[in-house]
Amino acid sequence: MTTQQEFLDFVTGLGAEERSVGLALSLLVRRADDDGRVRRGAWMASLERAHHQGGGALGSGVSDTSDEATEAFRDLVENRVIPQLESAGIAHRDPEDENWDFLVFDAELWATLVLDRDALAEAVD
Repeated sequence: MTTQQEFLDFVTGLGAEERSVGLALSLLVRRADDDGRVRRGAWMASLERAHHQGGGALGSGVSDTSDEATEAFRDLVENRVIPQLESAGIAHRDPEDENWDFLVFDAELWATLVLDRDALAEAVD
């Protein structure tokens, strides 16, 4: 995936059961720096806030702030959301292991997205 249109086609093709991916992408577009990178902690914290404010909007089945809810949320992001972004060629973990520090947009894709990122983030919402 290398163009803004391909990105938007991916987003519009997400089903209702994949709303977590759409929210993750929206926050990724909004929080990424000029190089298309977002720090793990900042991105995960913003996802967690959105999840709790949306009453479990990410679909983990648990919407409270208990340890169980936090673990279910992290499992969803680490094992379903991020792998879907990686397999679509949208973003990857850096470094590419369980101790990743950044989520990074594909460089060629980011070059097209950064030109109109605010409008794009709203379109993804």
